[in-house]
Amino acid sequence: MIACAFVACSNDDDPTPEPTPEVGTGTLIAGLDSKALTKANSSEITSLIVALYRADGSFVQSATLADNQPTEIEADNDVKFTGLPVDVEYTIVAFANMPTTFNAAQSLSTVVATPIQLPSGAYSTGGYPMSSQGIDKVTLKANTTTFYGYTQAEFDAATTEGTKELVAANSPVKLYRNVAKVNLNKVTLNVPTNEKFTSGKAEVTLDAAIILNAANTSLAADVKGAYSTNNWGSVQNLTGNAFDAGTWFKKDGTTAFAVKPDYITSESAVTYTEANYIATLTNTLNQAALGTGVNTGNDQLASFYVFENHGEASTSKTILTLRGTYKFDAITTNGAPYAEARTEAYWPLQVGITGLTDGVKDGVHRNVQYDITITITGNGNLDPTTPDVESNMFVKTEVVEWGHISQDVPIE
Repeated sequence: MIACAFVACSNDDDPTPEPTPEVGTGTLIAGLDSKALTKANSSEITSLIVALYRADGSFVQSATLADNQPTEIEADNDVKFTGLPVDVEYTIVAFANMPTTFNAAQSLSTVVATPIQLPSGAYSTGGYPMSSQGIDKVTLKANTTTFYGYTQAEFDAATTEGTKELVAANSPVKLYRNVAKVNLNKVTLNVPTNEKFTSGKAEVTLDAAIILNAANTSLAADVKGAYSTNNWGSVQNLTGNAFDAGTWFKKDGTTAFAVKPDYITSESAVTYTEANYIATLTNTLNQAALGTGVNTGNDQLASFYVFENHGEASTSKTILTLRGTYKFDAITTNGAPYAEARTEAYWPLQVGITGLTDGVKDGVHRNVQYDITITITGNGNLDPTTPDVESNMFVKTEVVEWGHISQDVPIE
């Protein structure tokens, strides 16, 4: 939990101007409980910065886990501020797992607009950036220790002298992930019965799950809470070469991908950094009869962390695609054998597009987990970015745990 405590003191010998304001300085203690805040087992807090800003957005102070350890209260990973003026409204903003170049000592509008990227380990380990919103505000009182967001028990146990006050009880400053998580949970092969065939069997061998059009950067934080359905706001940043991290260039396209070696292309996909946006699969599904499905089981197949990508600003929707081979053998109604094979087939879907519950915006949003199951019903696409009228796939997507959104998407 992020919780905040302020201590104010005054010097009775100081002259008192008219009218009489509150005088003195204060001390702020902020604590972190990553599990309580993020509500996910995969959350990892490797660094924490808590910063204070005045009502006009000007910077006051920041504190880190490494350098500012308090002793006033029993809570893990606390940070401490000292020398704060009283009678001032402060906005409390927390940042976790930010790049080493991140600088909180600027105006709040500048800080939240800072573009950031995922650190290399965050693609698979969960060390992704997180931030709070600017909704946590408090005004200090002189000669009073103000505890922000603590439980009553924590407040009662705190060792302070003089008057103390509990503000925003049980409502600590919350951290929200700047990323979405895309999970491929299960794949089913189920070519349905067809009036063209009296019998048939199919085989799919999957060799990769790939994320295309992954946004390259994120903003550091959102203090406006513009996305009202989910109170963690939006940190989308689609300026410049927004999709360099996951753009797919076609073999027959006009883009000279020889000068873009860091992009995913249909030629370089196998050798692209697999820890980021390609997961190797080794699943073979054999369907013995039409209409009788077979699946990969309950073990999660792949998981990716991606930045936000939604709304009219998005020119390239984030795609999760399966890649593999496809074989189909059948007997037609006139008794003739039929065979079809694709040595490189793709089964793509747009993450977070269509099928969302009312009031939820389409696309990929921060702090949302997309749990995806795919049922393959046909031969797939020859290119993951181009619709194929002969391909068939049914996709069911449910957003769980991080956010609370449901998504059900049929694709034919």
